[in-house]
Amino acid sequence: MTRIILPVILMTSGLALAAELEIAKEIVTRSDSLKAVLKLPAAATGRGTLTLTWTDSYGRTVAVEKKTVQVAGRELPLTLPLARAVALQNFLQAELTVGQTVLRAPKTEFVVTPELPGWDDYQIIMYNAYRPNQQMALRDVGITAGKISSGGARTWTGGKAWYECDYRFYVDQISTFFYAAYHTPQQRPKNRMYTEAKAAYVKDRTSKKPFYRQPCFHDKEALEQAMKNLQTTVRMQMRLRPFFYAHTDEGGVADLVAAWDFCFDPRTLAAMRKWLIQQYGSLEGINKQWGTDFKKLDDVVPFSTDEMMARGDDNFSPWADHRRFMNQTFADVIRAGTKAVQETDPNARAGLVGCQMPSAFGGYDYWLLSQAMTAIEPYNIGNNREIWRSFAPDKPAVTTAFGFGDMEVWRLWHQFLHGDRGIIIYDEQNRYLDADGRPTRLGAAIAPTYKELTGGLGKQLAYMKRVNDPVAIHYSHPSITAHWMFEVRPGGKNWVGRSSSTERKSSEFLRLRESVVKLLEDNLRQYYFVSYGQLENGAFDKMDAKVLILPQSIAMSKAECDAVRRFAARGGTVVADCRTALMDEHCKLLAKGQLDDLFGIERGDMKFAPGKPGLRLEPGPAEVVAMRAWEHLEQSNLRAAEPGVRAADGSVVRYRDADGTPVGIVRKHGTGRSVYLNMVLTDYHRWRLKPPEDEPARRLIGSILQHAGAGVQYRLLDKDGAMMVSGLPGLELHPWRCGDLRILGLHRNYQLRVSELGPPEYQSQAALEKPMKLKVALDRPCAVYDQRAGKLLGQTDGVTVEVPKYEPVVLAILPEPVEGLSISAPAGARRGELVTAGLKLKAPKLGDTHAFRVGVIGPDGKELRALTRTLAAPRNATTWEVPIAVSDPAGEYTLKARDIATGTAGAMTSRAWCAGAAMQWR
Repeated sequence: MTRIILPVILMTSGLALAAELEIAKEIVTRSDSLKAVLKLPAAATGRGTLTLTWTDSYGRTVAVEKKTVQVAGRELPLTLPLARAVALQNFLQAELTVGQTVLRAPKTEFVVTPELPGWDDYQIIMYNAYRPNQQMALRDVGITAGKISSGGARTWTGGKAWYECDYRFYVDQISTFFYAAYHTPQQRPKNRMYTEAKAAYVKDRTSKKPFYRQPCFHDKEALEQAMKNLQTTVRMQMRLRPFFYAHTDEGGVADLVAAWDFCFDPRTLAAMRKWLIQQYGSLEGINKQWGTDFKKLDDVVPFSTDEMMARGDDNFSPWADHRRFMNQTFADVIRAGTKAVQETDPNARAGLVGCQMPSAFGGYDYWLLSQAMTAIEPYNIGNNREIWRSFAPDKPAVTTAFGFGDMEVWRLWHQFLHGDRGIIIYDEQNRYLDADGRPTRLGAAIAPTYKELTGGLGKQLAYMKRVNDPVAIHYSHPSITAHWMFEVRPGGKNWVGRSSSTERKSSEFLRLRESVVKLLEDNLRQYYFVSYGQLENGAFDKMDAKVLILPQSIAMSKAECDAVRRFAARGGTVVADCRTALMDEHCKLLAKGQLDDLFGIERGDMKFAPGKPGLRLEPGPAEVVAMRAWEHLEQSNLRAAEPGVRAADGSVVRYRDADGTPVGIVRKHGTGRSVYLNMVLTDYHRWRLKPPEDEPARRLIGSILQHAGAGVQYRLLDKDGAMMVSGLPGLELHPWRCGDLRILGLHRNYQLRVSELGPPEYQSQAALEKPMKLKVALDRPCAVYDQRAGKLLGQTDGVTVEVPKYEPVVLAILPEPVEGLSISAPAGARRGELVTAGLKLKAPKLGDTHAFRVGVIGPDGKELRALTRTLAAPRNATTWEVPIAVSDPAGEYTLKARDIATGTAGAMTSRAWCAGAAMQWR
């Protein structure tokens, strides 16, 4: 009876009654329809009118829809197509009129999830939220995203401070207790547990208890809790599609990469014994490798650092295998976290922020990590950024900003041109806006750079490939481990006083890697790192390298050495400086170098004892003498590295030092070649700051590259038209390509962390700041554009540019000029509806994908900022859907579009009338 009488009461009461709008908690994008149920206070039947009012966080009334519905019962299902969505946060209000009764459901929030791919543009990420009245104004200084973290991220509204202002975010510090137990903001100081463990060990160096990590990575309950934190966070935030989820910030096996012998927990040792059997096959195999005499497997315990130093020999296996196993363990738990995230949301990215240098301690073996996570924020230390982009070119990386100034602008561009997908601004004091939300002097000064980086070029580069030269640098993590012991062992037990920053500032092997990178960049080459794993698994055989550089790669496996031999046999040039392949991959010194025969050398001993600077030229065959590499080294600062090295029969020696030690030993291998420099190159990163100290080493490496067929991609001419054959210190070329579109960045190449890597006389970058005017020569006439100015420089085979001190020159190059960018749209439309415009770039040849910056100018002449975006245009065309809101004023609107690479622009004007009236295009 109630279901019959109540509708009559509702229809005759004339009252406005409360209803409830229940929106389905499911992910919806602009391609979907929102599903909801209007719940009535009592059952009703009959015909009614439903009015839906859709608003968003910008205060726009997106749409108002009225339709006749048939009511039957207490629930009215409804749907709303979401193609007109602009913002993340939206609201729906429903009003149902049945007879004389009006039922209203209050405004209810819903989120429209960003569509995939989700992260194909550069982001300026503010680490700390500002006050509510300031948040929206962060856009005025170019901020595009934010960060949420810790427990708040495990709640449904944990990201509200950001998404209610239409910012996406990344999620940080989700399972810090597990991944960063010894460096966490949850303690004061951050490394309290580490300092306590260190104090306990100093008090009693016979105890291994201070080397029990808490929690142990093999603690199943702790691992399960870490995974639970990650999955709960993803379930709460996946509707907002965070850019990525960070397991932790500044994680590591101990305190970042500080030297510490974690982990001797029995659970870790049990797992390590199983791993050792996989490595050596038996207990006998372990004892043979380690030089030990364990009676049973359960007795096997790796050496601590003290024990390894005390034994005094050069078989580091009992210690190095522990380091290697902990690297694998760290990668395994990171991979488990990534898997947990992606099991919850298959489209999510996950990884670490605050990543450290590759080191013997800490777990930062980047070959392993590149396979364990899908996003990263590396502090650019020890070239870890270049290593990451080599191993994981399609996995986004961001960096962190801690300050502002001219050099920070340079660093932003430097990271950007190396492929970064964003920057995280660490601003604890909210210095970018004043109390009223206006840009401060700092905010106003940096805003143009932020806005340019997010204004389209990042989107364009995301669809291009960074073009490396065919030059590979060996990444040998076992060598990193071995070099640590060689470097630190002379100090004995003092190792325990080292910190993570000590590792960063005192590592000779880190400095060597920095020098090799700068030698290539100063010779106008790009490069990639190739890992020990890629040599072992055959992946390197399929790469395009013509030159392989082994920078003091002291610890190599037989499989790696076999790959090097195959490379030389197929025509490659192998270049080693010194100390090459003297140990196996477990850091055990061998009777002779595994590649000595390849390099055409013999050894009287294996001492590393660099001699005095000064070399004497040796006569040689015409082919070798013709290599410009061997010119002008007599008075250089280059030194022989290993006095025990001798040239074998059939090898050519180009120089000797005062003691007769050969330097520059060349040997042919069919069409391939090996070059054993027997030189110390560690200081090049300093020499380049005090020219002409840099010239001998730079010319040497440049000539070897040229002779090996790894020539420059772009020829540079000086002001007199002469080719810069020996490179240009202080300039880096950044070549990108997709299809027929090339982008070339020319940017100053200053030294990162210059104050940490050299004495005071090598801390000035003045030599790299000199005026730099040059000509970029092309092989044939092309259409060359100044990308930043959006200007055609001409159809030419060369352009002259002047490279500023801090910002780059960016050239876009096409075979022929672009003819135009067209915009087409329907003849009529209505406010509140979706206007579909077609965009097409016209030219004989173009890139595979171009990026278009689009926007709408309103009747008042101002840009409707909520509608401004950058679109990817595969095959140079795309559809732009323009949602003019019901609340937008009547009047004349202009649609505008610009091709990011060339600056080619198009526009079309329209007139919008009230909702329901036609919009006439002209």
